[in-house]
Amino acid sequence: MKEYKVYTSSANLSKINKKNISHLRKNNERISFYTDEKSLKKLLEELEDIEYYNVIHKKVRYILRKHLITIISLFIIVILLINQSISVREIRFINYNTYNEDVEEFLMQKLKKRGPFYYLNDDLNDINHELKTIFYQYEWISVKKNGAYLEVDIKKLDKFDEPDADDGTPGDYFASKDAIIKLYHVKKGVVLIRESQSVSKGDLLITGNLKYWIDGEEYIRPKGIVIGEVLEYQEVKVKKKKELEMKTGKIESKNVISLFGYQFKRSPSFQNYEEKEKVKFNLSNVITFKKMYFYQKDIITITYTKEEAIAYAKSLIEKDFNPGLHEEIKFIELLETIEDKEYYHFRFIVKKYENIAQFVPRA
Repeated sequence: MKEYKVYTSSANLSKINKKNISHLRKNNERISFYTDEKSLKKLLEELEDIEYYNVIHKKVRYILRKHLITIISLFIIVILLINQSISVREIRFINYNTYNEDVEEFLMQKLKKRGPFYYLNDDLNDINHELKTIFYQYEWISVKKNGAYLEVDIKKLDKFDEPDADDGTPGDYFASKDAIIKLYHVKKGVVLIRESQSVSKGDLLITGNLKYWIDGEEYIRPKGIVIGEVLEYQEVKVKKKKELEMKTGKIESKNVISLFGYQFKRSPSFQNYEEKEKVKFNLSNVITFKKMYFYQKDIITITYTKEEAIAYAKSLIEKDFNPGLHEEIKFIELLETIEDKEYYHFRFIVKKYENIAQFVPRA
């Protein structure tokens, strides 16, 4: 490859014969041509009047000078993208109502801080193995990295599928609310309902009397769920302006030693905080090594607009529902708003699929 451009006196024309050159040009008393590294070395030994440069290097320098800002910008973007793919900005629980503070704290211990960024200090496969070992009460638990987020996937063991804890008390299931039956799942007992049937509060749904249909008696404790479509009114009062003490997201950890019950406590850099501890080593309560975690707290003032207050009121209804197997809120619709100086008063109609089967022991 002829990557060098050479300039020399035209008097040296005879000396470049039999050399690997191309694009020979003459300009007044100077000639120029392209050659490779091997031929250039020979010419440098034979000629005194010679100038040359590497064509590729010159082009690269030209491109760098012309597009320096663009190249630097692209480099920064690439670095940011790489950092985003390996850093952790937030821990997310991706399934509804599966947040677990102990799981979050466990994952926080698997992060190391470098400047404003957090990075995993352990292999993700090892972390998943530890999660499954420590939090064995879940049917499934795992964590994966999605961009800058650690996403925690938890599947709780359905209470209906847990081993029976039958105390032997016989009885029946009655409707706790007016509803339309959407589905039922019965493991033990005699079913007295059908789908799409309307029931009123207090109606018998499932009986533990195995001889119910022949007017006899042989009672057991039944087990089942009955999901009904329930429509009910709910009223929520929201204060327009309130102060809350909340965690700011800042966390500090410190190692603490305790001798004979006396703890050499080290305080965090902030004044208002919530603390938690984990014992790392304990020698007969004589000497104890602990890891202290300090969560900064601060007072914040929240002022709700009407729209924000409606959204907050709906979230309170959802939070209070705590759904189980096959249970869900179908919709929450605002019917009425009354506003005074300090509060918003909302009246909603809520449609839910809810387990209405209430166990009543046999008298």
